[in-house]
Amino acid sequence: SFSHEDGVKVSKHLAKAKAAGLIDYQFVLEAEDYGCGLVGTKVLTVDVVRGGARGGSLEADTSQVFLDDDALPAGALFLNAHLDVHTVLAGGAVSAAVVKSGHDSDDDALDASENVFANATRRQLTTLTLGTDIGGKKLSLTLTTTDGNVNDLTAGKLSLVVNYLLNPAL
Repeated sequence: SFSHEDGVKVSKHLAKAKAAGLIDYQFVLEAEDYGCGLVGTKVLTVDVVRGGARGGSLEADTSQVFLDDDALPAGALFLNAHLDVHTVLAGGAVSAAVVKSGHDSDDDALDASENVFANATRRQLTTLTLGTDIGGKKLSLTLTTTDGNVNDLTAGKLSLVVNYLLNPAL
C-alpha cells in the first residue's frame, strides 16, 4: 500500500524534477494528488563523434535506426518528451538531416520529423497522448540524411528524453 510517508518522498522527488525542468507543474500536481507512482526519465542519445548510440557504428546508408538496448519499465505511462539537439549534425556531402522519434513498435510515435541539421535547440514532442502505456517499449531515433550517408557525418549529438509516471498497478 502507498503510505503518507511514501507520498512525502514522492513529492520531494517530483519537486526536484520540476525544479530541473524535467516535468511541468500540472504533472507534479497530478502525481501528488493521486499518489500513484514515481516519475522516471529515459534518455536515448546519439553522438556522431562516438559512433552513434552506445558507441555503435554509423551506417553507409541515408537512413539509420538507433534503438535503445533497455526497455521502459512495465507500467510506464507517458508524461512528455523532448528532443535535445546538443550539436547540429554536419559533415561530408550531407546537406540535410531529419530525425523521427518513437519506439520499437512505432518509430514515429513521438514525432514524425525534426530538422537536426539547422539549429541546436530543445523541441517539445507532443504526438503521443498523455497517459499512454509505454511500458516495455524501447526508445528509437531514425536518422535520415540528404546528399550523403549517415557515416559521412563528422559532428552532431542529440538526445530523446521521455518522462513517464510509473504505475506499479499495471
